[in-house]
Amino acid sequence: MFEIKFPKHIQLTDHDCLIKLEEFYKEDIRTPYLSKTDLLKGMYAEHNLNFEKDYFDELDKISKAILSDMGSHECYKISDAEIWRLKEDESSSYIYNIINIASPNLPYKPIIYLLYNERYDFFYSNSWFLELFVCVQRGINFEEIELKTGRYKNHIFSLYEMGRELNIRT
Repeated sequence: MFEIKFPKHIQLTDHDCLIKLEEFYKEDIRTPYLSKTDLLKGMYAEHNLNFEKDYFDELDKISKAILSDMGSHECYKISDAEIWRLKEDESSSYIYNIINIASPNLPYKPIIYLLYNERYDFFYSNSWFLELFVCVQRGINFEEIELKTGRYKNHIFSLYEMGRELNIRT
């Protein structure tokens, strides 16, 4: 389902790490940067990931607590976020398994959420893997590649981290 190559020969401690990662991933960088709608449609079309719209007021207490505690920066402000629940099925099992392996003794069944803050054009999740996946799938604009912006560097390192995770689990 998820395929990203991993450069075992590149270490994050290398002084020229970013240059090596740019070269390694140059064919894997997705362009252009996708809108919220195009990203969600693409994740369904390419990976069969189903997201169901949720509303904060309708969530159970545990979900409200988890989502309210995701960060203190204004971009994490829950009242400004659109919320989707990742449907648990065969297509999303890899993402759910990461949570189950990392936290096997949770007293509740985990639910993975994807949130979007329109003001900051920012996606975030209670699943670090889904957050990486969204970053990689959303892509980057050509101008940001040329200027080597922070968003571009984040995109490169997200490819690396996602590839590392997939390499560990296979």
